[in-house]
Amino acid sequence: TVHDLRVGGAATAALVTGGATTVSARVSGSRENDYRSLLVGAGLGRELAQRTTQLELSFAASLDEVGKRADATFSRGRQSLQLTGSWTQVLDRRTYLDVVADGLAVLGYQANPYRSVPIEGATTGLYRVEEATPTRRLGVALVGRLRRAFDEAGHWFATIDYRFYADEWGVRSHTA
Repeated sequence: TVHDLRVGGAATAALVTGGATTVSARVSGSRENDYRSLLVGAGLGRELAQRTTQLELSFAASLDEVGKRADATFSRGRQSLQLTGSWTQVLDRRTYLDVVADGLAVLGYQANPYRSVPIEGATTGLYRVEEATPTRRLGVALVGRLRRAFDEAGHWFATIDYRFYADEWGVRSHTA
């Protein structure tokens, strides 16, 4: 039986200045039996062209500590930095086009602390070695999204989107 309890919290604040510019800040944290995380971030948004174009830029930094439930001495650090830029264009009263670029850098421990590789030696027998991964991962994601509202109030949307992701570990993905 696996039992885990996650306790977390978050706070976000936003200030609209001059009617068209938004400045925001956020902080969140969580704690589990074997994981702790703290994230801080800030953003800046601006509406242009009579509020038909919106540009946003945000940055977030996370400090994480990876542990192992059965080993109180196991502690590995991981940091991540994320920069996101987005452009939203109103095409008509119900149709919006979004383009998002997202860059991510993860530094530090990135393996799974519960995964190991079995090795069988001729004289040593079977033993296990911890999973090993590089300590740096740089990646980028690009998203294109078209949204169409079913109603004038914009409560219900049909959405079609495409996401491309690539990183320096050789991972490439296409999601539609």
